[in-house]
Amino acid sequence: MRKKRTNWTEQKIAVLIQLYPIETTPRTAEVLGMCERAVKEKARSLGLKKAVKSRWMEHADYVRNHFTHRSYAEIGKELGISREYARRIAVRMGLKRTALEDFKVLSRIHSDIMRRERRRVIFGLSPITRIKVVSNRARVRLRSWLKSKGYIAGEEYGILYYTDDLHRIQESELRGAKLGFRFLPYPSEETTGCLSSFFGYVSLVVGAVLFNFIGYFIVLVILTLCGVFSFGEAVFLLLVGIVLAFLFWPLVASFALLNFLD
Repeated sequence: MRKKRTNWTEQKIAVLIQLYPIETTPRTAEVLGMCERAVKEKARSLGLKKAVKSRWMEHADYVRNHFTHRSYAEIGKELGISREYARRIAVRMGLKRTALEDFKVLSRIHSDIMRRERRRVIFGLSPITRIKVVSNRARVRLRSWLKSKGYIAGEEYGILYYTDDLHRIQESELRGAKLGFRFLPYPSEETTGCLSSFFGYVSLVVGAVLFNFIGYFIVLVILTLCGVFSFGEAVFLLLVGIVLAFLFWPLVASFALLNFLD
């Protein structure tokens, strides 16, 4: 079978001489309506060579190769240019997407965003977008079911505690992690109580030092209402405060009198 001969007119040769050194071979072939092989062979016979690629040509090559499956924003991010500049390059080269290609690009971007937001939910991070990636109904059902199995709900909605004697349900915990729940060991009452009492005593001392017995009494009332001290502990501490006030009052009065006389 004889090879089909390419018809090179003077006009086509002039276009080839103009475009080949500065434009990509696929683009030159597209303008001439010929295959790339024919363009390369004719350029070789004419002694044409590619000029050193400019930055614009490098950008144009990337845009052409990724135009059908990447968005302008993604292309711009890869090239270090703006989204609008990437769009202008595509327009200048006459690139257009079909409706199906547009749909595929948008669908892929949406899927990527959903996967990223789900990963952030799993690791307890705040979402970047307002897209709802987790069903509230599924979260509510699972949270309620886990509470019925002995898990303890924390003050923060996404935290569930487990005790040492609880039979943990690994499968449900894995499902909960995908829905954004975090599972933590329940803090022991002994540790919590010790810390609360310690800070309560420190607060009493600070109140007594800064505001004398009145400050001590006010701090004691506030801490009792907050549940740091029980009623019995509060009565005991009040009596201790009264006794200490009577014991140290002469010393305080003498110190104040000496300062006044000086």
